[in-house]
Amino acid sequence: MATERIRQQDPGAPAGPAPALVAAPSTGVLAATTAGQDALRAEHDALAGRLATRTSVDQVQTGGVLAFFTVLAFGMTCKLAWDRWGWLPANRPAPEGQYPLWFLLGALLTLALLSSAVRAFRRAAALRADEAAGFERLRALRSRLGLDT
Repeated sequence: MATERIRQQDPGAPAGPAPALVAAPSTGVLAATTAGQDALRAEHDALAGRLATRTSVDQVQTGGVLAFFTVLAFGMTCKLAWDRWGWLPANRPAPEGQYPLWFLLGALLTLALLSSAVRAFRRAAALRADEAAGFERLRALRSRLGLDT
């Protein structure tokens, strides 16, 4: 039964009984082998379903967008600093006793965006490592089940 189910899901499977099912059926090895094959196939299907979407790519995209906005916020912060403390003759002197509120808000925004981008890239790296381990396990399961010939 399990062999027929595997063969129906994988039309490229070789004809005839699977090599593991040729074992001595009178000793009960057949039932244990098919149960083991079914468990491996279930693990294969669950792992393939989990790896169907690469969430690390989404995190890299999020990090890239955040990095782009970080560059924009940094440029805005530099412009605000230049308007406040620039040294060209056209600039007026900095006001006395006032905090550079807009510059500080721009710097805070830049730091928040930068930390979010770094966090997204680190999360993507961790997910990529998990996905690589999952793909190695999937490759091993496929070769053990005889799906890759």
